[in-house]
Amino acid sequence: MTPSDSAGVVIVAWNSMRWLPAALESVRAQSRPPTSVLVVDNASSDGVAEFLARAHPGFRYIRNEANDGFAAAANRGIEATDSDWVLTLNPDVVLDPGYLERLLDSARALPDAGSLTGLLRRPDGSVDSAGISIRRFLLRPLDERAPGPGDGPRPGPDPIFGVCAAAALYRRAMLEDVRYESSYFDPAFFAYFEDADLAWRAQHRGWKAYLVPAATAVHVRGSSGGETTRAGTLRSQRNRYLTVYKNLPTKRFAVDLGPILLVELARMVCHPRTQAAGLMECLRMRPHLRGWRSRIQETARASGQWYLKS
Repeated sequence: MTPSDSAGVVIVAWNSMRWLPAALESVRAQSRPPTSVLVVDNASSDGVAEFLARAHPGFRYIRNEANDGFAAAANRGIEATDSDWVLTLNPDVVLDPGYLERLLDSARALPDAGSLTGLLRRPDGSVDSAGISIRRFLLRPLDERAPGPGDGPRPGPDPIFGVCAAAALYRRAMLEDVRYESSYFDPAFFAYFEDADLAWRAQHRGWKAYLVPAATAVHVRGSSGGETTRAGTLRSQRNRYLTVYKNLPTKRFAVDLGPILLVELARMVCHPRTQAAGLMECLRMRPHLRGWRSRIQETARASGQWYLKS
């Protein structure tokens, strides 16, 4: 492994012992072992520290005093590593043995790659994520579902808008380039869409994201249970607005204002409680957002528009 290939793994855990052992075994089975593995524990009560000491004594462990959310915990993990690449890994993801090697091999020929991902599938074989995109007018981060479950793997890499942080390989140079104050991911998001926000910020700075379909992993998704709770739904809606407010260029918003308002009105009619609550929470966070938006828009090198899919 060359110095520019060094890659550390950061896993954020919160009462994840049902899935974490399989995830860690898949990391240990990588054909190209990572230079470090760090588990950041959001105050779990399921014995993760004891398990790591017994089963993986060579892996590092950091415990937060409270559940700080994925974004803040991932930031702490990234800050505590010094590898050229960082693989963020959800505890409910099992990597194919060649996952990391295939991503790093692809990255060598892609100097503009700020992030790469493999093809994530669900346990039933359907596609969980082939990268993420932002639809024009809809302005909601979506996991791409192509290629379909019957498609054979192709080598890639294919350019995409961004990568799902469940199994994302980030270039440290990109992370440092888009860092604001002490944050890579925006900790105000807590969880949900923090990866889309990071992807959009990277695109503004000229970094690209790529899908390497030959690298595969299985993602259970929703293992924390938060995605099915009202609090999780409200956070998801709030974070969609946060992502758009921070990243959508003013010129694009002006051009697309009519269709955007129609889509948002339809959302308010169909989901009045969660949409309105999410928007109001976003508006309350404007003091936090102003610094982020100013930094993003003033330092943008590339168009923030072309990759919005119609």
